[in-house]
Amino acid sequence: MRLHSAGPGTDSQQRPSSDEFRLDWEKFLSYSAIELACDESGNEGENLTRAGSRVFSHASVTISLATAEDLMNELRERTGSAAGELKSNVLLKQSNELELKWFLETPELIDSVSIHLTDKHFFIVGKIIDLIVEPILYSRGHKIYRNNKARELARMLFREAPSQLGEDWQVAADQFNTMLRAVVRNGSKATIEDFYATIEELRPRATGKLSHVLRIVHAGRSEAAKLVADAKVTSLDYLALDPTFAALATSVRTWYERTGLPVNVVHDQTSLLTSQRIETMKNGLADPAVAELGLEPVFLHSVRLVDSKLDARVQVADLLAGAGRAIASKALDGDTHPLTQELQPFLDPSGVWGDSSTWSKLTGTVSSL
Repeated sequence: MRLHSAGPGTDSQQRPSSDEFRLDWEKFLSYSAIELACDESGNEGENLTRAGSRVFSHASVTISLATAEDLMNELRERTGSAAGELKSNVLLKQSNELELKWFLETPELIDSVSIHLTDKHFFIVGKIIDLIVEPILYSRGHKIYRNNKARELARMLFREAPSQLGEDWQVAADQFNTMLRAVVRNGSKATIEDFYATIEELRPRATGKLSHVLRIVHAGRSEAAKLVADAKVTSLDYLALDPTFAALATSVRTWYERTGLPVNVVHDQTSLLTSQRIETMKNGLADPAVAELGLEPVFLHSVRLVDSKLDARVQVADLLAGAGRAIASKALDGDTHPLTQELQPFLDPSGVWGDSSTWSKLTGTVSSL
């Protein structure tokens, strides 16, 4: 259809106003977008190093509401659950292993699920690179977000720091975590002095690339001080240490890359996803500057929070997220869950994971970590 004909009768009064065009465009995007229903498991906010669960799992599904309702009804019948909302802790009981296997093998879920896994211990190490090391290197002309260099540095730090420094490195990671958390409800909150006193003690013991990275961390004290000073203000826009934001943004990008469509999100209710933080995420995904990272801008059209009791798709996402967390936790414990293979088709390859051997076990592939 030609928007502006060159023929007779064309004038400015026939053209839509900017407001009308915007409304029509918004309507088009809402109709053409793919809708994700999402939930997570193992979420303890910014508490990463002291968390009860080391694994955070975020699941997104694109099945229809009718399909989700059928699945949940079948699972309630199979498990004998009388609950109005079947939760993952019921399905994950050993007595329900056959029911979980049936669920993971359901044909309706094929190509309609993505599970994003995060190892919180690796996530906090990655944030040391993101928030302190990267800004310093960028100021020196090094763009480490290109060609995966930032993640390579994080994996090196994750691997070498515990190997060379032992449990003392865990003290430093915990101090970094609590130092930047907006709120610490249990235990003490480290100060910037605490963290940098520990870094000062650890630096002489580090060798090779680890020594180089710790030298940069040490040089980034002013950068860290600014992060601490701004923590309460920036938390209104996003929580840098909460894996939910990274996982949800990655899920949106994953589905955009699969389908080429704008994305609508239906998410289980959470106080975390405020309108201001959602707007920050939308702007970040759509920022043309992501082209510098070799990525395309992504249009996140809307995020709608719902009561999971009222949306069976979110209930399905809850079960999948719970299964992902349970199976991945087994792998980190050095064990293999009997349904590891059934989970594999759903795993997002961009999971935030530092250990190559457990990732290979979970994905069934030779790890590219």
